[in-house]
Amino acid sequence: MNLDQCAYEFSHKIICYRIFFRRNTNETPNNVAPSTPVFRHLSVCDTEEQTSSGVSRSNTPQLSNTSGPDSSDCSSNEPSGRIRRKRQRRYDEWKDIKRKRLKNLGKAYLSRNGVLRDGKILKPPHPITCRLKCYQKFNAQDRNRIFTSFWQIGDHCRQWDYIVNHTKVNFTNNFSRRKKSIKYCLPLLESNSDIPNKVSVCRTMFLNTLSVGERTVQTALAKWRSVSGSISPDRRGRGDNKTIVIDDVKKQGVLRHVKSFKPVGSHYVRKKSTKIYLDSDLTFPKIIYLIIIQR
Repeated sequence: MNLDQCAYEFSHKIICYRIFFRRNTNETPNNVAPSTPVFRHLSVCDTEEQTSSGVSRSNTPQLSNTSGPDSSDCSSNEPSGRIRRKRQRRYDEWKDIKRKRLKNLGKAYLSRNGVLRDGKILKPPHPITCRLKCYQKFNAQDRNRIFTSFWQIGDHCRQWDYIVNHTKVNFTNNFSRRKKSIKYCLPLLESNSDIPNKVSVCRTMFLNTLSVGERTVQTALAKWRSVSGSISPDRRGRGDNKTIVIDDVKKQGVLRHVKSFKPVGSHYVRKKSTKIYLDSDLTFPKIIYLIIIQR
C-alpha cells in the first residue's frame, strides 16, 4: 500500500467516524450499564458491510457541519424575532424608597451621604416640676403604647393628622406678643373602656412621648385645612422647580441624531437578542461633539 492509499484510507476513516448509543439492553454488554454510551469506530470494511446489508443511512446519526462552539460565529446577526420580557420596575426596592420608609417608621437608616441616622426612641417625661402633673397621669407602659402606635403609622400625612387631632389652637383675646397658644393632649385608655380619652398634658410631655420636635407640630397645624377637614398632601420633592421639562423639538432632534449612527447587534447573545446597540467607540462626548459640528 503506497502513501496515497494510506492517506485516503485514513481520511475515509475519519469521515466515517460515528458514535452509537446502544439503548437496547439486548445489545448492551454485560459489563456496561444500559444508560452508558458505547463508542464505536467504524472502519472502511464496516461501512461497506452496512451498505451491502441494506442498512439505511437515514437512521445513522450524522455529524453536523454547523455543530460546535464556532458555529455561532457563522450564524447570521439578524434577530430571530423572539420578544424578550422587559425587566419589571421594582419601585419598593429603590434605595430612596427604602430610606424614606425606614425614616417614616422611626427606625435607623443610612442617609444619601452615608451617615447613619439614629431611630426614634421614647424620651423621658416632664420632671416633677410639671404644673399639670403629667408624670402621674401616664405610666411608662401607656407612653410606650402611644409612641409605638404613632410611629407604626409610617406616613407623614397621617402622622400630621394624628398631631392635629390631639392639639387645639386658641387665639388670645388680650393684646400680647403671643397671638395664639396650643393645648396638647394624649390618648389614655381606661381599664373599663375601649375608647381612649384625651388627657391634657404639657408641651414637653407631648413632644417627648411622640419623639417629635416643635417644628413638626407647627408644620402639621399649618397644613390643616379647616374647609375640607383634612391635611394637605405632602409635596416635598414634588416642586415645580425640581422638574426639568425638555420640549418635543429637542427630543426629536436628539432621536434623529442617534438614529443616524449605524447600529450593531449584540456581541454575546446575537442569536436570540432582538435589541440593537451603538458601537462601543461612540461615547457621549463624541456624540455631543458631532451634534455641535452639525449645527
